[in-house]
Amino acid sequence: MSIEKKDIIDYITEENGKKVLSISDHLQWDDMDHLLMLQEKINMYLSAIETGQVSDYYPNATNGYVICLYLKYELDEQGESFLQKVKYFLNNSGYEFKYEILR
Repeated sequence: MSIEKKDIIDYITEENGKKVLSISDHLQWDDMDHLLMLQEKINMYLSAIETGQVSDYYPNATNGYVICLYLKYELDEQGESFLQKVKYFLNNSGYEFKYEILR
């Protein structure tokens, strides 16, 4: 899966009692559409959480939600700024947000 498929949750797992929803991002950071696609994908994940669509997955995972973003490419300055804003917003909304560059 990828951020280009904005209506699909890429992966759902359980970790430390939390539901972990992962996003696979294979795009370069030199395109403004990238940020828009990523924002739409994250918004869809939030909607799926808040409407209860993911509550049936891992019913024993009751300690909250984590959205994880797995990146293929290093962040540019704009990407870093965007992800810091996403993290701030999600943390203040009661969710965790992590990202990692896969090597």
